[in-house]
Amino acid sequence: CKAICTWNTQKACQECREACGGHGYLYATGFGTIRNDNDPSCTFEGDNNVLLQQASNYILSSYEDTYKNNTPISSPFKSIDFIATLKNTIRNNRCSITTECDI
Repeated sequence: CKAICTWNTQKACQECREACGGHGYLYATGFGTIRNDNDPSCTFEGDNNVLLQQASNYILSSYEDTYKNNTPISSPFKSIDFIATLKNTIRNNRCSITTECDI
């Protein structure tokens, strides 16, 4: 979550700055200060790329444990509880488009 939030904030700051045209680069707008305050957040407490890799490894290992042991894994904030029903969700939610004409 931290990685995605900081990257989205970084992109939003840049988009706001560019939306103002040349005025967005003026000190008075404060966009530079906001960007400078946010940029270190992308590496505080670990680089975003590393954090995403760790999170994805945790989710994949939780998925494997759930289906190997036939025991749903739960987390305190229910963030990985979807894994228990993932196979049924994927099986039941197939795209019905089979040809270009269906689009």
